[in-house]
Amino acid sequence: DPGERIPLTIQRGASVQPSTTQSNILFFASNRDGSGDIWLRDLQTTVTFPVVRHPAEQTKPAVPLSGNRLAFVSYDLDSNGDIRIAEIKPSETVRAVLAGSTPPNLWTETVALGDLIEEMAEELPPVCRGSFGENDPAFSPDGKYLYFISDRCSRGTMNLFRVALDGLELSSAPELIFPGGVAQPALNLDGSRAAFVSTSGISPELVVLDLRTKASTRIKPAGISQFPVLSPDA
Repeated sequence: DPGERIPLTIQRGASVQPSTTQSNILFFASNRDGSGDIWLRDLQTTVTFPVVRHPAEQTKPAVPLSGNRLAFVSYDLDSNGDIRIAEIKPSETVRAVLAGSTPPNLWTETVALGDLIEEMAEELPPVCRGSFGENDPAFSPDGKYLYFISDRCSRGTMNLFRVALDGLELSSAPELIFPGGVAQPALNLDGSRAAFVSTSGISPELVVLDLRTKASTRIKPAGISQFPVLSPDA
């Protein structure tokens, strides 16, 4: 039945904020064990286990289609959120767990995006230096670019930024992609367009942005505008 809904996670607590690789490995946030952690579920074998465990809240996992990196939001040190990044090999991890290995805790292998940005402080204007919140990570399909929102450069107003990654280092300083009241960015399959919620107006609305030309289209659907997803042919 094409209209039938099939649960992918059947466990205690909330399972939210899914992100999937092209090899059908699902990452999601769950509070099954108390505070929010990042979990992995292999959709072929159905094996499920936590991959980021920490006493503080960890949410909003993001992986590129290639599955080579994981980003998530940590509330360990900043109530506005910090993005942490790890390089991963999820298929190898699944095989190891199925063979009896203990699931890894990737927290110890992550780096904070804010720390990486501060290492490039000399390339930033003075108003953009220091500690700021980072949230809502989204990868380009190949994992080369990480998009995120931050009030860096305009404290209190979330803007859309992009950084190019080289391993767990930044290739350049953050690039401002869209200013003024941005939330929940999502990319299409070839990484040429982004959709997000704009909060700059009287009420939230959706924006589709061509990342090559920077041309944007605003959409005002009826009801609540949140969590946009672009279709494969968008």
